[in-house]
Amino acid sequence: MSPELLQSFLLFFVLPLWIVGGIADAICRRRSDIAHTAGTKESLMHFAQLLEMGFAVLLALFLRINALVILIMFAMWVLHQVTTYWDLKYASRTRGIGPTEQMVHSVLEMTPLFALAVICIAHRDELLPLVASGRMPAFSFAWKDPPLPASTIAGVICAFAVLGAGPYLLEIAACLRVSRDSGKGGTAERRRAP
Repeated sequence: MSPELLQSFLLFFVLPLWIVGGIADAICRRRSDIAHTAGTKESLMHFAQLLEMGFAVLLALFLRINALVILIMFAMWVLHQVTTYWDLKYASRTRGIGPTEQMVHSVLEMTPLFALAVICIAHRDELLPLVASGRMPAFSFAWKDPPLPASTIAGVICAFAVLGAGPYLLEIAACLRVSRDSGKGGTAERRRAP
């Protein structure tokens, strides 16, 4: 399978699936009244997860994929998983997490790993030196050559800004508003969602 075909698969299937999963998760959290239950702390963990994987997406958009970039992407995925664990541990004590939200979480947890696997397949020549003896892998940063089309970069960044970060920012704003209005830091009055 050609790297170009795999790149198109990432851009036009995997990334949209991930964004739709993020929107669905935001809807689930809104329905569980996160602003009055888990509050700002959980909302900030969600935003941290977005930034962790957003950084990996930026690497893929602008840098030539080599062993170093793949290792950083893998590290960001591991960090995302750790943050997800802390998020779920906190959220499960403060609000109900229904079956629909759990299914959405499956998409959000596995889509980045799936994307990383596709990148590894598309750039296996860069990855193989990490696991096999022979030539030394490239451990440097270089711009994509040729770069992705400006329209592709703009489309991905706009989609993540509006459809990815937008719901998270609205959620944080709602949580901060409830926290401010409660006058007690927003935690003493919290109730667990059914």
